[in-house]
Amino acid sequence: PLHIELKLSDDPNTLAATQQLTQLEADGNHWQIELPAPTLVGVPVDTVGYQILRDGYAGQILTAVLLYQANWQCCDGQAFAEAIITHQLHQLGLRPWPVTQADYQFIVDEAVTIAHFTPYWRNATFEIQTPRVDKKYIYPFIEFILFNTPEQSPQQLLEAIPGNRSLISWLYTTVPFRDPFGDFTARASYFDTTWVQFAYTQSLVTTAPPPIPLPDQRLTMMCVTLQQEATEQSSIQQYDFAAETWSVLEEWESYTLIMPLPNSSGLLLQKFDFTANALATFLWQNGRLSTLYANPDNPIFSFGQTDPTGQTLLAFQFDPENGIGSFATLPQNCANRCTPQTLPGQPIWSPDGQHALFLLQEAPKFDEFRFPNRINVYDNGTLFYSGTEISLGNTNGQTRTDLGNGIAPFWLDNNTFGFIRLDRAAPDSPRRDIVLATRDNPTLQTLIAAELFTAVLPNRQPTTQIHLRYVLPHPTNSDLLLVVGFDILTEEAHIWSYQQSTGEVQPLLSLGITFGSSIGVSPNGRWLLLQGADRQNSTDGQTILLYNLETGETRRYVMAFPQFAPSFTYDWTADGEWLAYVVNGQMMGLTAVNHDYTQIIPAPSNG
Repeated sequence: PLHIELKLSDDPNTLAATQQLTQLEADGNHWQIELPAPTLVGVPVDTVGYQILRDGYAGQILTAVLLYQANWQCCDGQAFAEAIITHQLHQLGLRPWPVTQADYQFIVDEAVTIAHFTPYWRNATFEIQTPRVDKKYIYPFIEFILFNTPEQSPQQLLEAIPGNRSLISWLYTTVPFRDPFGDFTARASYFDTTWVQFAYTQSLVTTAPPPIPLPDQRLTMMCVTLQQEATEQSSIQQYDFAAETWSVLEEWESYTLIMPLPNSSGLLLQKFDFTANALATFLWQNGRLSTLYANPDNPIFSFGQTDPTGQTLLAFQFDPENGIGSFATLPQNCANRCTPQTLPGQPIWSPDGQHALFLLQEAPKFDEFRFPNRINVYDNGTLFYSGTEISLGNTNGQTRTDLGNGIAPFWLDNNTFGFIRLDRAAPDSPRRDIVLATRDNPTLQTLIAAELFTAVLPNRQPTTQIHLRYVLPHPTNSDLLLVVGFDILTEEAHIWSYQQSTGEVQPLLSLGITFGSSIGVSPNGRWLLLQGADRQNSTDGQTILLYNLETGETRRYVMAFPQFAPSFTYDWTADGEWLAYVVNGQMMGLTAVNHDYTQIIPAPSNG
């Protein structure tokens, strides 16, 4: 047993010493603690006062015992040891826990990284490049560590402090590095990213009731447990907003992508069985899973793109003999009984699905994927490529009219279409015009030149080159076009609005573009969404910027990096009132966008 002698002193210095960590002092064959006598602290006058005095002494004694058991000696990691002990005393009801939601909001607003805490590990005075933040923000940082080490007790974390000469080495020995591919060189970036995401979610935690009814739709998520071995565990899980519970719909051992079908009519599942080198496409509709297509002699795969009716699925097929790929279509009711129909190129269908503009590529490209009111980008190189031949045809491309070289075809209605036409003499130059034509008269007419967009950007540098890349017709306002351009030098996306009736051009948003970026509009047409990299907050992973097209208000949300394969990391409810997005592997955000209200949904425990 540990024998401790408590010595109460009237020396005023003992009162000041209580502001530091109390340690046991050896005195012969026993241990001693010297604390200020009640006469220095203040003699209580009632029961409450005596309870406060008792808790104060108990906290000091327990602090010394916990430090003794951890073999801690002053002073490496002292601020972190103090925070861990405060957490333990708080669990016993002996200390308040000094962390508020405002602390997390400060961390998010000021981009406080782990580097800001490193000077507090050692008491030695030295110059640092990273400015100090207030010591109190170590307490939320300890919450972050405790959250990520549920298998360890606070005392075990305390015991790991001695012997580690830096904050980073302590983190490496205590916090698991969850990288399925074993890239340990990415540890520092991983810790910074997960720390900022944790602070972000904590800043959003609220007990306030939602301002509008929760979605009457179900939230569906694909959970994948990545392993260093060849087998991956996948499961479809669905969240019930009313019950606040997740339920497993299906699970299996293969990597799988899911994509929503139009009008919330179901899900498309693309399974990749890497062990058997097999592909299979499934539908989840009306509570059951059915095979859409699985033919090993003519393999295809799909990322969930469909024609506007949702009845025809766009797929990719490869000739196993020559390895040449092509676009193809499958009816959604195929039930593994039909043959894919080859297309001449990538189709951009008219709203009624009866006609299409075809990008006549030599082989399918997987650098961008188009969905209703959304474009996902998976290769920055595609942002500046020199285009391809575009043709107009019927829905299966059997009858076509050549239109010339360009990019980003779009439809304004079932008859009127357009694209960005490139300069034939210099297709890589920023001279790109938006042109329109009709099925009745496919002669191209220039709608607006690129220079009218780049001229209105603020703070334009002379060397900057911006290339127009996409045109998104507004889903509810046929007069409004949203035009996207990319800066070659800064790798930023710029978005403008263009009113066809007045010719007015207005810059809206700018954001860095990385792997897995996305551009889209909410279903009700109120919010423009741009997902990418915030260069000023590089540890945030990715950022979602929302721009209110009616009021000009801008919102910013932090999210994790997207998966390495095409996937939806955000989605809207059908009415455009709620936005769900992946914060990280443990949290999802659910935002009532018109009310600036966000609640956090924990990811499935086995996801």
